[in-house]
Amino acid sequence: MGSVVGETLGYSLTAVWTVLVASVLWRKGFPRWFAVLGTVAAALILLGVAAPWRVPGAQQANCAGYVLWSGWMLALAVLWGRRRE
Repeated sequence: MGSVVGETLGYSLTAVWTVLVASVLWRKGFPRWFAVLGTVAAALILLGVAAPWRVPGAQQANCAGYVLWSGWMLALAVLWGRRRE
């Protein structure tokens, strides 16, 4: 039960946070592709909610989402650094 609740909350909160940050950054002038990339990563992460019920492809989608999310976070650091110069 702990992994079901913990993973569900973790995946859900990561996805919601990512969508919120992506939308705020887009409104602040960041590129549209960046917001779309963050939203896609969030959607894939959110599919991880179905993983405890062994939904086919849920674990792979979640893994791909977190890999994409990691790249998105690195891109955020680069874009943020360029904006501060």
